[in-house]
Formats: sequence, structure tokens, C-alpha cells
Amino acid sequence: MTISIQKFFLLIIGLLFSVLGCTRERMETHEPVDIEAAFEQNLLPILTARCALSGCHIADGPHGLDFRTYESFIAGGEHGPVFIPGNAEVSEIVKEIVEGKMPPPPRDSLTAAEIQLFVDWINQQEAQDHVVQHEHDEHSHE
Repeated sequence: MTISIQKFFLLIIGLLFSVLGCTRERMETHEPVDIEAAFEQNLLPILTARCALSGCHIADGPHGLDFRTYESFIAGGEHGPVFIPGNAEVSEIVKEIVEGKMPPPPRDSLTAAEIQLFVDWINQQEAQDHVVQHEHDEHSHE
């Protein structure tokens, strides 16, 4: 009887390690995200409708910010990039949107879901090897 109980407990412990080990591995594994495709699908429509087509952030726009393409968006403007890969919380574009500065009144603010798309896209870049982090210019708040 004691041998059966020991085998039973070993079986249970083995199963727990298997389940917890697999679950932990799945949680830590990140599917690669195509950052450019995600940008074009989720953010570009918002930027185009609210920022670029409205005549603001186009070539030669304010602060040199052009939001018409992925390449021009990640390039930033006169004061450097508008976001820090993997850190939406301190990214200029998120701050400006959340504080209601962009798009400027009287235009409607972005919805919570639209803001979340920006936050998620920026934060997803943390694990991307090909994304280079840039330092913000000290004068980026002008």
C-alpha cells in the first residue's frame, strides 16, 4: 500500500511539474510581431485620418513630423523620435494623445481603444532586435 501511495504522489508531482513547466514556457514565449504590418494595420489609419490628412503631420509639417508612412513615423522629427520602443509610458506621442494635446482641439480626442493601439504597438517593440532605441532630444517639449 505504501508503494502505491508513493507512486501516486510521484505521479502527481511529475504531472504538476509538466503542466506548470509547459504553462510557464508558453507564457514566456513571445510570438514574433511584424511591427511594420501592425503599424500599417492599426495605427496608420488613425494617423492618416487624424494627423496627416488633416494637414498637420505631413512633409514639412510641425516639428518635421510626418505621419503618412511607417518610415517617416519611426524617423521622428526635428527633436528625434516620438516614441521609445518598448516604453509607451514615456513616449511623447502617447503623452500628447493622453493629455488631449493631440489631435488639438476642436478635433475629437482619440478613443481609449485607439490610444491602447498605440500603447500596445510601442510596447511590443521591446523584444524586437531590429528596433533601435533613440535618445530624446532635450528640447523635445518645445
